[in-house]
Amino acid sequence: MRKVFIVNSSYDYERMFEAHGWMVVSDVELADLIQFTGGEDVHPSFYDERPHQFSFSNIHRDNYEIPFFQYGITNSIPMAGICRGGQFLNVMNGGRMYQHVSKHTGSHKALYAVDGREVYVTSTHHQMMRPGPSGEVFLTAQMGGMKEFMPHPLDPSNKPIINAIDEDDVEGVFYPNSRTVCFQPHPEFRDHEELATFYFEVINKFLF
Repeated sequence: MRKVFIVNSSYDYERMFEAHGWMVVSDVELADLIQFTGGEDVHPSFYDERPHQFSFSNIHRDNYEIPFFQYGITNSIPMAGICRGGQFLNVMNGGRMYQHVSKHTGSHKALYAVDGREVYVTSTHHQMMRPGPSGEVFLTAQMGGMKEFMPHPLDPSNKPIINAIDEDDVEGVFYPNSRTVCFQPHPEFRDHEELATFYFEVINKFLF
């Protein structure tokens, strides 16, 4: 039985893992997988941008979670993140964020690049990953929404930069060097068993 350590855990995450045959452990040293969870935005200082007016960051949480990421890297433990957890891992791997996006507050179709399947996902995020150079995008959507990012802190402009709305929306990224899966949808939500099954398929495909 595989073991997972869940950073900032909650009942819904523990229930999901246990329902799929995993053991939830309270000691990261016992883990086969480190799982990061949803929550506040990653502070934009970690990817060299000014904060957007709609960014709601918690730098204390970022600083708390960074040692777990470093532990995973040092000990070659695969890591996965859901929603904010995926965004956090994307940033830790050299990616950036669209700090404000639209049309990602419900269920929609996404394309799984591995086999061309369409899957239904549920999103509740207002930010979106901009993968780093080594990131491999495996899940995308085409919601046609607005995407905004911000200038570098030393840039005199403080106005959001709006990206083209016809660009694919990135929902899942894999970083092979760190064995990291970044997954923006919410498989832990109750009554989303098909999405949870797909999430564990992704984990098994990329991490084990």
